[in-house]
Amino acid sequence: MTIYIKHLLLPLWMIMALTQCSDIHVSERNSPIVRLAKPERKQDRAIDRNYGKAYQNIVQARQKEKHAPREAMILYLEAAKIAYQSRSEKFLPLYNHAVGQVADLLVQLKGKTNDLHHGLNIKDKLTIPSARRGEVSMLNIDDILPADCLKNKGWRTDTKQEGVGAPIVVRRWKDNISGVDEHFATSVGHSYAATAIIEFTANGKSKLRFYNPTKKDRVNFWGKSRVLANDLTSPLAILLHDGESVHQEMLRKWFGVLMPMNYVDGMGLYKTTPFDPEKIPVVLVHGLKSDPLTWRNAVNELNGDPELRKKYQFIVFYYPTGLPLRMPSAALKREINKLHGYYQKAGMKKNAEQMVIMGHSLGGLLTSIQVRSIKHGLLGKIFKKPVKEADVNQVAMKDYNYIIEGPKPDFVKRVVFISTPHRGSRSANFYIARLLSSLVDIPKNVLFLKAPETTAALTDFGRTIFGADEKQNSLSILKSHSATLGIISGSPIYKHIKYHSIMGDRGRGDTPNSSDGIVAYESSHLEGAQSEKIVPSRHNAHDTPEAIQEMRRILRLHLRSK
Repeated sequence: MTIYIKHLLLPLWMIMALTQCSDIHVSERNSPIVRLAKPERKQDRAIDRNYGKAYQNIVQARQKEKHAPREAMILYLEAAKIAYQSRSEKFLPLYNHAVGQVADLLVQLKGKTNDLHHGLNIKDKLTIPSARRGEVSMLNIDDILPADCLKNKGWRTDTKQEGVGAPIVVRRWKDNISGVDEHFATSVGHSYAATAIIEFTANGKSKLRFYNPTKKDRVNFWGKSRVLANDLTSPLAILLHDGESVHQEMLRKWFGVLMPMNYVDGMGLYKTTPFDPEKIPVVLVHGLKSDPLTWRNAVNELNGDPELRKKYQFIVFYYPTGLPLRMPSAALKREINKLHGYYQKAGMKKNAEQMVIMGHSLGGLLTSIQVRSIKHGLLGKIFKKPVKEADVNQVAMKDYNYIIEGPKPDFVKRVVFISTPHRGSRSANFYIARLLSSLVDIPKNVLFLKAPETTAALTDFGRTIFGADEKQNSLSILKSHSATLGIISGSPIYKHIKYHSIMGDRGRGDTPNSSDGIVAYESSHLEGAQSEKIVPSRHNAHDTPEAIQEMRRILRLHLRSK
């Protein structure tokens, strides 16, 4: 009967996924030049004549981009030079736009002309110096998209800063990434923010530099310190646009629950920017029927704080949410240990040892497992005979041993639990949740036991935890009074770790009798928390402005308490 229902319902889930539309969208503007102020008609004034000349150069360059890109680049460069030499604020939008187009065309032509590899000598002798601290190397750029040519839709906050320079989106293709960045790259690669500036000197030379706005927010321009322009939302929007369609995103969320083994190869840590050992890692762990994209508003808005974007790098953990809890728990522990190892190799161990983990819902439980002292010898209480003699899946045993006996994550110093069901959720007890749990398709060879008859090796305590009659996937674990959750919540959090709680009350203000609609306050509350913040939300508290503001406060506090 279960098989029949599963085959009947899977097409239904597919239809549900395909009919839901995302409001997140990014597209290229048809005519970005219309955003620039047109020349005034006072042609008797030199400033307006120069403005008009620069503006017309940009118009002509726009017309030549496709059929004569080299000529277009020369026109853009001349427009940037006129604007730069004016030393007038009125010309700054022209300068910024022209510089962004020069950078874009430069990358497009890089593979077509030999002199572009070590610096380009054209009309104004444009060169690209070696990258300095706080700058991006041309060697690490595969594609450039000027941010003022992009139109983003659906973001709650447009994180950008007006100022000097052309905000651009830098892209690195997966095939061209190596080393530590390759480990954290998505299937597409990286998309990250940069700001281009061209410096023109009196002897006619010009230099193009690419600044990293997450490390530098001011530059010397026109003889004084000026705010560096940036756009931090567009790189995230481009990553979503490149990565997968809306339909694929929805299917991954649902089938990550129902058919998790189809997605297990992608389980791991991911970054949207290159690895930076000079920053403290913040690991974000999503919840049930979700994926890392659920953190897009949090990452975007936290990066809007100059102090936080200079000090932290945000890394997301992906896992198919229908897996048995031990699989993503062990994977998360292995991944954060690898991350710590990369910091050590880079000689920046001190930053890794200030690691912060934030987990939402089921992701909070995975986080909880990392930071609790689960008692040694626990496996001996589960089996009637020595574990080595029990007829169990050795891959599963490897996961459990790593979770329980593996290296203690001393480098994790602070965690934030958001809408986390430490004591389970009554919603998971309902019939529909039990039905969904029964539909989760996990091959028997990845379950804890090899075969039902071998459950005789379990003690009564072990049978209660691992249930001889039911698959142990994420939905079944989340039931209230779950024995597995009892073990986790009953194990103390390591003394060196500071922890915080954020949960929703649906705006009713009825705590401690509150609930976010899925998890009750009594389940998400933790004694000993450094702080507890109630926000007027349902279960998606991690995506609300109030919760993100609390995350910002906690991360600032973390910097001061190092």
